[in-house]
Amino acid sequence: MEEKLTFTRVPRSVYWLCNTNFQQSKKSYASIVDYFQKEPFLRQLLLKALPTGEGKPSMEAQLSGYGIKGFRDRLGELYLAHMEQGIFPDDVEIDRVADVQDFENRFERFSTMSDYRVFMLGLYLKMKDQESLSMFSRETDFLNIPLEVDEALAAGAGKTQRLDWMILVLTSLLKFWDGDKLLSLSSKGAKHVLAEIRQLDDKSKLIFFNDMSSYGHAIEENDFFLYQKV
Repeated sequence: MEEKLTFTRVPRSVYWLCNTNFQQSKKSYASIVDYFQKEPFLRQLLLKALPTGEGKPSMEAQLSGYGIKGFRDRLGELYLAHMEQGIFPDDVEIDRVADVQDFENRFERFSTMSDYRVFMLGLYLKMKDQESLSMFSRETDFLNIPLEVDEALAAGAGKTQRLDWMILVLTSLLKFWDGDKLLSLSSKGAKHVLAEIRQLDDKSKLIFFNDMSSYGHAIEENDFFLYQKV
């Protein structure tokens, strides 16, 4: 049975962190602090949930202690815990987000960018699994991307920008093509993949574009056009 559109929405703060090319620098830390100054609820939540040792907690100390990735991971953990429990926890342990970290590490070698968009995709898929369980009492495994996707990425020409979209496209196409066809077309380039997508029947095209639009809705990114991104 095909999954229907869900209400999954990646939090804007996570999208912002994952879609910005930060360096481990005081300038980047200052940008992050400025962003969360405009989100007072999140700022207070993070100051409460992320210990920084002795003394008065500060976001600067959190960023220095955890690094930007560690800060991001704990923000993601807070949202996943809230989805599961209905409340934000008083402290954070890297538990629910560990699968998302593994997902990011799996695909890191295929990215040309220093952003965290693959983490963002992983969080989206993890959230879909949690929503499916809480809303429909049904266990799903969206985060378990088939290995054929890795093979297709490796067969493509070089690394990929907006790798999150490419992973999503390849995963969706495996609903209609076997791994051998996906691998063969990926090795020939994006134009060949696009030509074959145009040959899908109407039902398959609807499923494919539902997958794309669901993710676009989740991250509030409306500039995805197949002919540009595939």
